[in-house]
Amino acid sequence: MLYDFPGKHSGFKTRIQFTIADDLTWTRQELVSPRVPIVRTFFKSGDLEMSQEAFALPPSPNQKTIGTTPPPFRLDVLLVRIHYRPTGN
Repeated sequence: MLYDFPGKHSGFKTRIQFTIADDLTWTRQELVSPRVPIVRTFFKSGDLEMSQEAFALPPSPNQKTIGTTPPPFRLDVLLVRIHYRPTGN
């Protein structure tokens, strides 16, 4: 997940990433649907496959302010699934 894009030619200041191996390779990325903003990204490393689903949820209507920190405008979620798929010996 990439955050804090300050503008042209600067890059993202904050990156949140989950990895399972040093040689993890990106294989593909897709949207669940044009109407559903859930991004699925797929990776592979040897017999391991990893999928990530990134999406945002609205905050709970019951969420309270803590101290001087206001509740977030949205809740970002990263769902990670790891599968072991042996290729044979």
